[in-house]
Amino acid sequence: MDFGKLETYFSHLPDINIPGADLAVYQDHKEVFRSLVGYADLETKTPLTAEHVFRMFSCTKVFTCICALRLIEEGKLDLDAEVSRYLPAFRNMLVRDGESLRPAIAPVRVWNLMSMTAGLDYDMNVPSVQKVLEETGGKATTRQIVDALAEKPLRFEPGTHFFYSLCHDVLAAVIEVVSGKRFSDYVNEVICEPLGMRRTTFHPDAEDLRAMATRYEWQGGDPRNLRPVTEEKRRISSENYESGGGGLCSCVDDYIKALDAMACGGVGWNGYRLLKPETIDLARRNWMCPAAEWDVAIDLQNRGYSYGLGFRTLQHPEHIASRGVVGEFGWGGAAGAYAVMEPEHHFSICYVQHVMNCGYAFTNVQPTIRELTYEALGIHG
Repeated sequence: MDFGKLETYFSHLPDINIPGADLAVYQDHKEVFRSLVGYADLETKTPLTAEHVFRMFSCTKVFTCICALRLIEEGKLDLDAEVSRYLPAFRNMLVRDGESLRPAIAPVRVWNLMSMTAGLDYDMNVPSVQKVLEETGGKATTRQIVDALAEKPLRFEPGTHFFYSLCHDVLAAVIEVVSGKRFSDYVNEVICEPLGMRRTTFHPDAEDLRAMATRYEWQGGDPRNLRPVTEEKRRISSENYESGGGGLCSCVDDYIKALDAMACGGVGWNGYRLLKPETIDLARRNWMCPAAEWDVAIDLQNRGYSYGLGFRTLQHPEHIASRGVVGEFGWGGAAGAYAVMEPEHHFSICYVQHVMNCGYAFTNVQPTIRELTYEALGIHG
């Protein structure tokens, strides 16, 4: 293995106004590459360390779908079941058809939530949600808010298109119903505690907040306009709402333990069985119909990738003119976090930064890290 090119590339990220970044590559439960660059806070010149915590945003979705897959594997959650079996508010949904509404022909099913084909969107600023927040004094639970979301009409018939949305937030409520536990408690029980993840939480305490790397943004997407994010912009102003789509805080040393398990046949570093290999294979295959696969390509600009049960999944390596094998899968987060799982060669990548509106992270940094990792491991695809 020769990670020289990756180390050189990674060391220059602060030069393009990414203040700090942390990167780890694991293969067969072993750390084969690790590097940290830059600062956790530019104003105080605090060097970034492995102890710093980041908001993972949509990388939360990886954990949410792992939990759903666990329940499916145990026979407690039916992948093809109507969501209304678990959340009655999703019975008799309406679909927006031009300027009018009509009853949905197909029900929203669990696999629609996991694959982002349910017809939901990412708008929480709807009257039904605002009403439940007012009625609960801003203390609405995950289940209460998700039930309120069901009052909004669907964008399309379930299963016919892909649209990046609140599907995994709804899935978190389903997990609560099926498991009989608060969502965060179930995540801890199934993933965090067994794998020894001590710094991963939906509810950061005072110590976590002190260890939180400062979050920045490229105002207007311009790296020359780097500014700290001075106020917390929560999608839902309720401390009791646990977003399955974006609520986790974590660090590289923690988060990669789950990725490593998924890349190694579902078995973690300590022998803990997270999922069966066949369950992982089910999740990383293509779950899109042709129209939905086109949506993925256009909306997410993931050339060569389609979408599975909660993960982008490489289906057409020939389209990316790069290395890679079919079924490499993972996801990312709004501040630039990046997760890769590659079961064929048992390797995983966890990258974190804390910069919003940084499109360059998705179009350049992440693909380059991925490509140079394949190269360093000698994998040609």
